[in-house]
Amino acid sequence: MTVSRDDENLSSHQNLPGGRFEAQRLAVFYALLFGIIGINIPFWPVWMESRGLNASQIGIALSLGLATKIITNPIIGHFADHTGRRRGLMIFLATGALFAYASFWFGHNFLALTLVTIVYFSFWSPLLPLIEGLTMLGAQKKRYGYGSIRLWGSIGFVVASSVAGLIVAGRSPDVIYLMVVVMLVMLVLAGFALPEIRLADRTMTRSEPNKLKVLIVLSDRKFVIFLIAAALILASHSAFYGFATLLWRSLGYSETMIGLFWAEGTIAEVLLFMFAHRLMRITGALGLMFLGAVAGIIRWSVMAYATSAVDIAAIQLLHGLTFGASHLGAMYYISSHVADHLSATAQGLYSSTVMGLALSGATLVSGYLFDAHGGLVFLAMAGMSMVGLLVLILLTMTQGKQ
Repeated sequence: MTVSRDDENLSSHQNLPGGRFEAQRLAVFYALLFGIIGINIPFWPVWMESRGLNASQIGIALSLGLATKIITNPIIGHFADHTGRRRGLMIFLATGALFAYASFWFGHNFLALTLVTIVYFSFWSPLLPLIEGLTMLGAQKKRYGYGSIRLWGSIGFVVASSVAGLIVAGRSPDVIYLMVVVMLVMLVLAGFALPEIRLADRTMTRSEPNKLKVLIVLSDRKFVIFLIAAALILASHSAFYGFATLLWRSLGYSETMIGLFWAEGTIAEVLLFMFAHRLMRITGALGLMFLGAVAGIIRWSVMAYATSAVDIAAIQLLHGLTFGASHLGAMYYISSHVADHLSATAQGLYSSTVMGLALSGATLVSGYLFDAHGGLVFLAMAGMSMVGLLVLILLTMTQGKQ
C-alpha cells in the first residue's frame, strides 16, 4: 500500500503553469470552509445555549454529529477513489450541508437540534478530507505547496471568528445562524470553481484484488499506529473547541475579546503554514507531530488554570503547534505513505478516526468534565497529548527514521 516519496518534494512550493489559478480556486474554498468553522466553533455553543441546552447536552449533540464521520467519511472516500472525481461530490455535499443547516431554525429542543446536527455533519464532515486530498494531489505534482493553500483556511477562520465576535456582541445569538447560512451559500458556489484533479492510474496492485480500499489501508500496521497517535494529539482539542468560549464567558470576557482569543491562535497557525516547506525539511512529518504533542502537554496544563487575558493570550500562541504542526505532519505522513489511488480513503479514515471517533468521544466526556470541574477539564487534554507522544515514539521505533 505504501509508496516511497521524498518529504521535501511533497513540501515543494513551486508553481507550475496553470497551478497558480488552480491554487487560487482551492484557496477560496478553504477560506469559506474554515470561515464557517471559525463562526461555529467559538459561537455555535452560544446559539445552542440560547435554545435551552446545557453544556452536557451541547456535548452530546456535538459528539453525535462528529461521530457521523466514522461512517460517512470512509464511505465517501471510497467512492471518491473509485470514481477518481471529487468536485461534483463536494458540490453535492456542500448543498446538502446548506439545507441541513437551514433546518436548525426549526429546532427548539434537545432532540430536534441533535437530529439536525447529525444530518448536518453527515454532509459537512466529508468536505474537509476531500479538499485536503484534492490539494495534496496537486501538491504532489508540484503545482503548488500544500501549506501555501491551507493557510488560507486559517486566514478564513481568523477573519470569520474576529468579525463574528464583533457582530454577535450585544445582538441576538440568531445572528450566528444567519451568518453561517450565508457562507454556506457561498461555499456551494465556490464548489463549482474547484479544479478536477484526476489520477493518471487508479489500478489496484496484484496484492489488492477485489479488496475494500478501507481494508487495504488498515492492513498497514504503521498507518494504524499513526492514526492512534494523531487521534490522541488532535482530539485533545475537544474541550477547547467545545467549551473554551463558555469558560472564557464565565471568566467575564466579552464576545469581542473571545473572538480575538480565537483569532490569535489561528494567526499562529497561519504563520506555521507559511513556513511549512522549510519546517518539513528540518523535522519531517513525524517531527512536526512531536512538536504538536509536546506543545499540547504545555498548553492544556496551563489553560486549566489560566484566568488573566495575558495568560490566555500567551497559551493561544501554541495553537500553531498543537494543531498546525500536528495536522501538517499528519497530512504529509499520509501523502508519503499512501498510494494516490487510496488517498481519499486514507484521508477519510484519518478524518473519521481523528476528528470523528476520537474527537466525538473526547467531546462527550469533556462536556461532563466541564460541567463538574470547569477549566480543570484541560488537565485531561494534557494527558491525551502525553499518551499521543508516547505512541509517536512507538511509531518511530517501528519504522525507523521518517
